[in-house]
Amino acid sequence: MDGEHRQIGLAATPPLALRPALAVPRAWLAGALVLLHISLALWWSTVVPLGEGPDEPGHFAYVLFLAREGRLPVQRADPTASDVPGEGHQPPLAYWLMQPAVRWLPAEQRTLELGANPAFRWNGGAQPNAFFRSSRDIWPYQGVGRAWHLARAVSALLGGLTVLTTYLAARRVWPEQSWLALGATAIVALHPQLLFAHALVSNDPLLIALGSLLLLVCLRIAGDAPLDPRRGSLLAGALLGLMLITKQSALLFAPLPLLALTVRGDRRWRERLGDMLLLITTALAISAWWFARNLRLYGDVFGLAMFRESFATGAFEPDRWQSWQHGLWNLLRSSWGMFGWLTIALPDGLYRVFGVLLLLAAIGQISAIARGLWHRRVRMALLLLGSVILALLWVVLFAFTAGAVAWQGRFLLPAISALAILLAGGVGLVFPARSALWLLITLLALLAPLLPRAVIAPAYPSYVIAPPAADFGNVYGRFSLPWKRGIELRDVQLPHQARMDETITVQLTWHALERMDRRWAVFIHLVDQQEQIVAQRNAEPLDGAFPMSAWVAGDWIRDPHGLRLSAPPGSYELRIGVWDPHSNARLGVYDRDDQLFGDYVSAGTITITGARSWR
Repeated sequence: MDGEHRQIGLAATPPLALRPALAVPRAWLAGALVLLHISLALWWSTVVPLGEGPDEPGHFAYVLFLAREGRLPVQRADPTASDVPGEGHQPPLAYWLMQPAVRWLPAEQRTLELGANPAFRWNGGAQPNAFFRSSRDIWPYQGVGRAWHLARAVSALLGGLTVLTTYLAARRVWPEQSWLALGATAIVALHPQLLFAHALVSNDPLLIALGSLLLLVCLRIAGDAPLDPRRGSLLAGALLGLMLITKQSALLFAPLPLLALTVRGDRRWRERLGDMLLLITTALAISAWWFARNLRLYGDVFGLAMFRESFATGAFEPDRWQSWQHGLWNLLRSSWGMFGWLTIALPDGLYRVFGVLLLLAAIGQISAIARGLWHRRVRMALLLLGSVILALLWVVLFAFTAGAVAWQGRFLLPAISALAILLAGGVGLVFPARSALWLLITLLALLAPLLPRAVIAPAYPSYVIAPPAADFGNVYGRFSLPWKRGIELRDVQLPHQARMDETITVQLTWHALERMDRRWAVFIHLVDQQEQIVAQRNAEPLDGAFPMSAWVAGDWIRDPHGLRLSAPPGSYELRIGVWDPHSNARLGVYDRDDQLFGDYVSAGTITITGARSWR
């Protein structure tokens, strides 16, 4: 059998650990990959705008709700009346874990406001961003924006735990082949979709980490030097229980530790049944309260009935091959790199490369089985395949119940450790000198640091600026209804002298004090001494690209307007105001002492000289 172990490399190159040039302790290399993943995930989290990931606003709203109310959210028949619309059915463990990231916020700031983009692709538009970027998402982060990024950092740290667990699991499977363990670890550390998942606030990072730990414990239960059965049952049961109060889909991974206890060869069936009972009892001791609460509140142990009533998705027709083809293609793409709300894709050629590498891995694993390389690892192979199959089964079952939205690669990520170990072993066995494995790792190493700036950032236009100093600005006027806070005009930049018929730029800087209730427009009037308007500009801020109804408290916006000076030479007053294009009503203007002084701000004078002469 020793000869069989040496065949795994299939190359003249000795294993990584034996190369003098790379004589670095395996643990140090694994530790470096853990730190690399955490650093990359934190980097990605600064580039991905807040809220631009599947359901991230709902997940963060759950975190804030726990901090604000000190109780679990309750769903209601009217989804908009639920405590946490869209995510209130989720178990709370991940959100409890993120409480230190938000508890420092003053109570009045533990709320979530996002400016929805009416042109978002899922709403029938053409733009990939679900929300407009806010000033609080610009470094140095402030208030709830800082808390959001701290919560994202928790996800990044959980990602590091997943990378470490993958290395430990791979070492259990291939104890003599350190290069395979490091290869699997590198795949997880550099995986683009996993980095994106660990750059967001969600319950997925905790489920992924717990799923990887559960796999490791299962491998130890069924391995060559098995874990004490009672201790293994307690550990696996505890991890399963924690998974069940992290996300509902964890229930489908319950067969994995049962399989580990089943294939263990040193226990009689009566003892195995006792171990299984201990495992199930431990899991229920941790999670049963959650299911009892759901049954009491909703008459449904999973609390999904109300959620399904308001859940919208695309159709999936299982009797049509085209539906399967479309779903599997989306699953492949979103398993490697589909960002935003599945609205930012990589080039199709890259997905085909990943597809070819998966095919090569399958061929490599078939070759390994044919040559008996899994002969001494049958139990571990069953657990690795079982983890992957259970994740795939969840996706398929979810597709039958929820529709096309189920075909998302993130639902496979709880099995990422098993996938990476099988993938590394497969591609490492196909070509000499492990070239396929090196190709995959090199490709991922190139993509991981490049994708945030090359693909993600350009997809998100930003119309806001970082908050300036408190005394910023050369004018002041707070535009508002009497009972509201409204918006402030803080600065106006314009030339004070220009030629007749010239078009000048009037740049306004606004500061939002609260969410505005409609798409207000801005008027810029040039007025003579007889109070007659001689030139004007009437338009939404930024020509409607960032409507005022999408501004949220704390936003700072630079708003340039072109104004054609068609008046004769002379001095004119420039007036700026805010009005409703539908009713023609104007907002009142208040000074710093909250005294109403009119419905416009005077921004100074412009002197128009004669037209330029041409000879």
